[in-house]
Amino acid sequence: IVKKKSAMASYSAKQQHQKRGEGEDVTVDRSSETQKEDFESTHAFSSSRWNVMFDKLKQYKEEYGDCLVPVDNKANVSQARTEEKNEAQVKEKTALSQLGQWTVLQRQNKHLLCKERLQRLRDIGFVWKNSKTLKPDEAWNAMFQRLLNYKQIHGDLLVPRTYKGDKQLAGWVVRQRERKQKLPQDRKKRLEDIGFPWNGSKEHRENWNVMFDRLVKFKEEHGHCNAPRFHEDDKLGRWVPRQRINKEAMSSVRRKRLEDIGFSWSIKKEQNIKVWNRMFNRLLRYKEDHGDLLVPEDYKDDSALGRWVYLQRAKKNSLPPDRKKRLDEIQFVWEDYGPRRNQKSKQADESWNEMFERLCAYKSANGHTRALRREGADPKLGYWAACQRARRHNLSDSQSQKLDSIGFVWSVNATDDTAASAPTDT
Repeated sequence: IVKKKSAMASYSAKQQHQKRGEGEDVTVDRSSETQKEDFESTHAFSSSRWNVMFDKLKQYKEEYGDCLVPVDNKANVSQARTEEKNEAQVKEKTALSQLGQWTVLQRQNKHLLCKERLQRLRDIGFVWKNSKTLKPDEAWNAMFQRLLNYKQIHGDLLVPRTYKGDKQLAGWVVRQRERKQKLPQDRKKRLEDIGFPWNGSKEHRENWNVMFDRLVKFKEEHGHCNAPRFHEDDKLGRWVPRQRINKEAMSSVRRKRLEDIGFSWSIKKEQNIKVWNRMFNRLLRYKEDHGDLLVPEDYKDDSALGRWVYLQRAKKNSLPPDRKKRLDEIQFVWEDYGPRRNQKSKQADESWNEMFERLCAYKSANGHTRALRREGADPKLGYWAACQRARRHNLSDSQSQKLDSIGFVWSVNATDDTAASAPTDT
């Protein structure tokens, strides 16, 4: 480990030295490719570690819509570890901080990444500039998207000034309100179109009191304050955990009001398991009634179930193995086929399936699936096949399985050309 760190530090120092114009006469005794190999052998860039972090970045984008992971410093993470009583929240914050630091490393060392990794990052829309170095319009659009993500998760645009989940967003929201009269009209209109509250502090107080009254009513009906996230009152289900997250930043008056009605600041693991099992049973009932597990995200008869199913898909890679196994056993559909997908996505699927049929016809006629562009018989098919090879790691499971089922040649080189020239049908 020490040797790897030393190699990384030495190479980084040499790059900085040359960048300043002080290392032009330095003789490098190793090729750039060898240096890249040494660099990628470090822990942060090792194959297994890199793939794990890349999968987490893909999951982050699926959940938040972009690759702009907030970068939290180690001091904040340590503080969260001492303040948070909920171990799951501490683990989530630590993982997010690690992912943020990893994205910084990719930007700083872009010139050292191999072509395959560069392409995989480009394919998911990775932003090579961080929010601090983006152009003004790009930076504003990136923050606006993070505000939309906040609304999708929390159901409102009332970002607290002390919001620990994304301090940069919290500060940006405050600045938009302060600069309301000076904001360009197009930006002001975009904010108003999504219902942005310009008088945040007053509306925030009024909204908190309304939600508190709903929690009091919930307790009168159920005997406790632990409104589950997947409750018929979905806004209350999201509001309750936010109070736990923002406990330290909450005023003493609000904290006392919650404690006076018996509000619990921590949720036991057993209760989380109980909620998950209850939703799983509701999914089984859905299957009995409809014959499938394709619950739409906006399912009107049970909106909580629709959101729960969507979250299971979004968290596929981080679900506990026992839960994933139970879902697999009932043939849970991990890909989202619900009406949540827009028309553009459906058209893309139809186009992909059309090209797949052309590839099947090509195999029937030629006995292999190379479909090289240079062969010229079907240039469009050749280009499409090349794209599938380049995007192999970003294809859906069903698309990869379809291509594997017809013996698709993923890597085209001299060896594959020879092997693929012979018919594969039996």
